[in-house]
Amino acid sequence: QKTVMRRLSGTGGRLERGSTIDLPTDIPDLKFRGIGSACFTLRFSPDGSQLAAGYFDGFLRIFDATRGCQLNTMSLARPSRVDVHNFDSAAVEKANRDGTATLTQHDDAITNLRWMPQGLKSIVATVDTAGTLGLWDLTKGRQPSVLDKVASSSELNALAFSRDGERVLVAGQSRSITVYQVKGGNLVESAVLGSEWSGLGRIAAHRLKVLSLSANPACPDVFVSGGLDKQILVWDLRAGSAPVAVLSGTELSGDALDMSRDGMTLLAGSHRIDRPLQLFDMRLLSPRPTEVRAMSSYEWSGSTSMSQSGGKADDSCMLFSASWDAVDNRIIAAAGERDSLGRVFRRPVAGSEKPLEVLTTVSARGGAIYASAVSEDARYAAFGGTDGSVQFCDLRQL
Repeated sequence: QKTVMRRLSGTGGRLERGSTIDLPTDIPDLKFRGIGSACFTLRFSPDGSQLAAGYFDGFLRIFDATRGCQLNTMSLARPSRVDVHNFDSAAVEKANRDGTATLTQHDDAITNLRWMPQGLKSIVATVDTAGTLGLWDLTKGRQPSVLDKVASSSELNALAFSRDGERVLVAGQSRSITVYQVKGGNLVESAVLGSEWSGLGRIAAHRLKVLSLSANPACPDVFVSGGLDKQILVWDLRAGSAPVAVLSGTELSGDALDMSRDGMTLLAGSHRIDRPLQLFDMRLLSPRPTEVRAMSSYEWSGSTSMSQSGGKADDSCMLFSASWDAVDNRIIAAAGERDSLGRVFRRPVAGSEKPLEVLTTVSARGGAIYASAVSEDARYAAFGGTDGSVQFCDLRQL
């Protein structure tokens, strides 16, 4: 297998592009030189033209995915400063030699981000460790600007837009889920879910931190949440403030939930070695049972020769992130720690018992890969590491 890898540079928006390379023998060390802070979250814009990246230093960085250049660097702490940072070459070299140094001023780390859904405004929502939800207007041809921001009392780790873009949901350390209405670019709190006792014998909320939220594209009132308590809760805003069902058998440790385009299947990635990727049939929730288990579970190793896809036959990965495309939900990007790998898979056709097909594998040096993303049209995938590196894969070459 061959794939095209790009290095998206954070030092002045410079793109360094290598020739087509043969995995795994000659993957270069791909980094945002001079940043040094961990990349926690990545998401492609709905049309696949831009890549948004959230960092430990508190900056939101936007890249042009088609031209391979950095567009903007932004922070809620300094919203009027929107630029592409340029660093002194000597300072960059020193940071690279030190390995852990960063040349940017640290703000509250961005833990997650989402673009408003396709066909709506070019808006990115972010959440951070200070508990702030921010809305950025990234309309092309305009200077990026903050539309609104709302502070809460505890760290936020998860967020999702409803498919119609009229709501954004956030959750984190408090274990409850807050629903905001998006009205003219302003955020208006409308509900808090999972904060009240729901009666004997019923699960009321998560018991530990919430790490991932995913909205049902087919129904703006339905979404799922996953936390450190090893359970996924299904919510329906029409049914009140308590969850309507529980999905069991997962061990989430990051943003690793993604709903299929038709709302019938949920992808979940677990922080474990054994069968970390699972699919849940959401149709089993009607009539609603008390608990639903996975209909399919997949090994990390997949089915193809590891020598061709960039890995080893016995490698493994404990996942932090997982997502898939929005065309037919067959291309999956996932990443994590242990062997510090990111991987792109092709899912077998519905009803098949075959394993996942490995399309390509990327590796990190000196740390885990926290973030993974695949564009809605399945053209691109990207992976973000603890060292600030972002590895970009053009899937059209596979």
